[in-house]
Amino acid sequence: MMLSGVLLRHYLGPEWRLEANKGDPEVARKYKTIMSWFVDRNGAASPYSLSNMAVRGAKYDTPIGQWHGPTTTAQILKVLITQHSPQGLKGAFL
Repeated sequence: MMLSGVLLRHYLGPEWRLEANKGDPEVARKYKTIMSWFVDRNGAASPYSLSNMAVRGAKYDTPIGQWHGPTTTAQILKVLITQHSPQGLKGAFL
């Protein structure tokens, strides 16, 4: 949830609000694209899905279905962000 907030702020600006920007088709397209990155399905279309996080967590000795602690979650997100590297996002500092 925090990552989605950061991405929305990065791509749509700090003053962006959903209610205030409903009529702008370009903003709506960007919003939908960012939200699609979090839809829970495997694959590159949803790089930050829970499924992708669970698969990555298994590489850090956290079996699927087990709790990921904060350090493991940060490591997983760093890998996912680096692999996804959406346009305009230069790096991840976690």
